Amino acid sequence: MSFAKRMQGVASKLLDKFDESEGRIVLIKPAGEPVWDNDLGEFVPQLPQEIVLVGVTVPYSQSMVNGTTIQSGDVQVIAKFVNPIEISLQDKVRIGGVQWSIVSTPLVDYTGVVICYKIQCRK
Repeated sequence: MSFAKRMQGVASKLLDKFDESEGRIVLIKPAGEPVWDNDLGEFVPQLPQEIVLVGVTVPYSQSMVNGTTIQSGDVQVIAKFVNPIEISLQDKVRIGGVQWSIVSTPLVDYTGVVICYKIQCRK
């Protein structure tokens, strides 16, 4: 087993232990294009997709806040990697009932193996 795969397993175990410490983290993917419904004979809008993420919410330290890329009040969601979900800037994150916009979605990866997500969120 490769080092990266072992680290992915370690990250998953640690994030499982701290899951729900700040409230449930839900990724909200926007509704896609309307789809044709043969029974109704019309296009039907798709509902947004909600995906529960296993992870923890971490506030940024004051020394990291620069007012442009990281603003006061931003939080970082460190979540377990879920294959094949791709997180985009159009998605939203709901943490404990409060909806946040996604500012950046860097992946923590090592030699092409994704260890976890690091999602920067802003109200």
